[in-house]
Amino acid sequence: VVYCLMFNVNSSLVPLLLLLLFILCHVDGHVHRETELFHGTTSMRLIISSGVNTTDRRHACRISWLKWIKHVKHVSYSFYVEAPVTDLERAQIKEESDAFNDILVINGTAPRDKTLQSCAFRRWEALIHDFSVFQTTVDYYVLVDDDSFICVHHMLFASKFWPVGREQRVHISHFRGGAPDVVSMYSSILLKEALQIVASNVKFKTMPLQALIENHLIENVDCINELRLNYGARGFGNTRYNDFTN
Repeated sequence: VVYCLMFNVNSSLVPLLLLLLFILCHVDGHVHRETELFHGTTSMRLIISSGVNTTDRRHACRISWLKWIKHVKHVSYSFYVEAPVTDLERAQIKEESDAFNDILVINGTAPRDKTLQSCAFRRWEALIHDFSVFQTTVDYYVLVDDDSFICVHHMLFASKFWPVGREQRVHISHFRGGAPDVVSMYSSILLKEALQIVASNVKFKTMPLQALIENHLIENVDCINELRLNYGARGFGNTRYNDFTN
């Protein structure tokens, strides 16, 4: 308005300038609220299980919920992909990895079939590698499948109330019938002890981490049943993915 008066600009531009000012203030306030929302949340590493040929799922994650994570400094992620076996698969994974820099390939000894035992084995391989890099510098390790879609705002806000400490053994998931759902959070201390057990006996690699707790191989674990964690974990496999994309 002052600009218009000083330079004798057409008065018809005043409403437009006021609208622009309103938009700028609104956006600034929105960014400020988002910053406050993320303040005080725990640090996390998201380990996203994925397959060589599920490129479309990874892209769907990148253009949706993963876009929010890029703005949160204390949360990071990687897609853990089974080892490619053909030249075509190797070229495909290399091209995608070079483009997005968010893919890690699991140990080539990990089986590629879809049995529960093989899925557990691949998850352990991903956890072993990720923990070797980040150790206890993050509060929680989060296991996710590439066909799950996470409400990042919900997860970050809820994490303010998760137990955090050097001796905290915590497993957070949506437990149904005593079994954890697709999305599971492990405190770094719990994961450290679990990996020590797995290293002592390879047979444990075919079991989920929850089995170690149920068999009392790890004691004093707080299993928190977060009912709202069924976000992004309803349905099975392609159904969950297609419902979102369609």
